[in-house]
Amino acid sequence: MRYSLVSDLTRELASVLRGYPAFVLSPHAAPPAAHVPVFVYHSIEPRAFERDLAFLADNRYRTIGMAELVRHLRGGGAAPRSVVLTFDDARSSFWRYGYPLLERYGMRGVLFVIAGLTLDAPSCRPNLSAVRDGACTPADIEALDPDDVTLCTWPELAHMQASGVVEVESHSLFHREVFVGTEIVGFIAPDTPLVPYATPATAYLDHEDVGRPLARERLLGLPLFRAAPLYAAPRAFRVPPDLRRFARGLWDGLSDRERSPSACRRVLRERWRRVDAAARLERWTETEIAAAIAEDLALARELIKTRVGATAGAHFCVPYGSAGAATLAAAARLGIESVCWGVIPGKKHNAPGDSPFEVARLKCDFLRRLPAANRASLAAIYGHKALRRLRGERVY
Repeated sequence: MRYSLVSDLTRELASVLRGYPAFVLSPHAAPPAAHVPVFVYHSIEPRAFERDLAFLADNRYRTIGMAELVRHLRGGGAAPRSVVLTFDDARSSFWRYGYPLLERYGMRGVLFVIAGLTLDAPSCRPNLSAVRDGACTPADIEALDPDDVTLCTWPELAHMQASGVVEVESHSLFHREVFVGTEIVGFIAPDTPLVPYATPATAYLDHEDVGRPLARERLLGLPLFRAAPLYAAPRAFRVPPDLRRFARGLWDGLSDRERSPSACRRVLRERWRRVDAAARLERWTETEIAAAIAEDLALARELIKTRVGATAGAHFCVPYGSAGAATLAAAARLGIESVCWGVIPGKKHNAPGDSPFEVARLKCDFLRRLPAANRASLAAIYGHKALRRLRGERVY
């Protein structure tokens, strides 16, 4: 654990040094003037998020949306002390806590949704607003999704878009990875996570999975190869239908004892040793990869506009924080107005003249490093990061 913690924090510090603006490291920085910091959140912890919003309000920072950011990059300028708050995946904690708190503080957020894995629902779930109105308790809201493994539903997204507090934008169709290696590294088993924003199963998803919960039974026994994000993959392999059927046949042939998580991987690996899986994989051409990216982008945007509103889905955030040339070319052809990344090495600002297709973002921890009398120290920020990891708590 100690090695993992040290290496993890070392990577984060390297990101700060290569791609974060000066105010993060400087002890005496002035408020950003010519550039607009963009921060990224994932799961929302209500007390910590409210502290961030109170910090922004107390120090006269204002939140803007993606259209204003794009105007700023094109030379239109943004008001002093402007920042953008973005939220990836549209995890349920955003509906339960993030949106009501933004509304309470009169601030705005940009929510990037995984359109193909977003589910319908008959109505919106209760959130902090219901607690304020006395309709339920904080414990009731927490109990709705204690591990934050579900996504906001379409009715919730439509409600937030209509409020003007939240912009609903695209985070792709499936948050998809593709296989880039040919050696089997694992199998989908009864204990494989199928959390929509964090599962190795996305390489097997197709159009019939849009709008449906991830079905474990259909995936059990399928082999896993080394994977990379679709939007950044230099190459890709697909598992053809005949090899999938073979994998399912092996799984169906396991006894109940062999299907246990502790046994199935060992048994499957032994039986797959007789198969030259690498020779049976199908390699995608560059043209096919580019077509898959363009289709994913287009379907996600169409779904968002249909379910949320015509003004939604104009901006895109690349899954896993990076993308290749094919992604930017497809986004341009589709008329997408901006592309958000994670850290972009060597690009520390979002300033006039910068490309809207290269919006760099900072992790939300560093929001409290914005210049102000009560800004947090780097030592405090990294100390808190280390404690979260040591306690096994959700990092982002």
